[in-house]
Amino acid sequence: MPVEFNITKELLDQYLTEIGKEYRKLSKNPINIIIIGGAAIFSYYSFRKYSLDVDCYIYPKSDALKQAINIVTDRHPELYNNWINEDFKNTTSYSDKIYLFSNYYRTFSNLISVRVVVGEYLAAMKLKSSRDYKRDLSDVVGIIIEEKRKGHVVKYQDIERAFKELYDADMNEELSETGKQLLKSIYSSEDSLEKLYDNLIKDQDDNKKFRVKARELYPDAKSDNIAEIVKALKAKNSK
Repeated sequence: MPVEFNITKELLDQYLTEIGKEYRKLSKNPINIIIIGGAAIFSYYSFRKYSLDVDCYIYPKSDALKQAINIVTDRHPELYNNWINEDFKNTTSYSDKIYLFSNYYRTFSNLISVRVVVGEYLAAMKLKSSRDYKRDLSDVVGIIIEEKRKGHVVKYQDIERAFKELYDADMNEELSETGKQLLKSIYSSEDSLEKLYDNLIKDQDDNKKFRVKARELYPDAKSDNIAEIVKALKAKNSK
């Protein structure tokens, strides 16, 4: 993967336009791509400008689309294999119902319909992951801030409902302590959401840095132990 290469909204539209043209040469069957995660955020909101990859859900399955993506990937040396992928299906945030709760984005070459998951549904997916070393937590706050600016106030009950619809589960029972603490900070804190967002960005960057350090010191450590190692490293660093 090229160092420091970021996919922006403009670049994503360019790549999808090219993919659409190549796909049209190979197939005339309509296909759907639902974009989630960071790419969905920069496509719909302004608080994130880029992502390192594009998480998506593709249906129906299509070898022709895979071939079109490979052609465009080979054409652009800045892109790496699997830059657009469905790897999120192997994560806790996956739901096979996301197609029901997506918004129309654009159609490319009259065949590829692209949709994005946003609002309380994307917030619910981010909360399901609640990784404190990624952008999950700050993304939830950013979504709520920008939805309010757009005239849509995302209430706690909205996220709770979206979680239930996506995962058929009770959010209060399923969420990690990190996720629960975040919601408490959002809906009961007297501090501004903008301040909370800035603090989360700093904390997440620090956590990411310490995770890298933990992996360097303990390369054989299991994922379940990394969080405790990070906690210990941060405590030692604060002394």
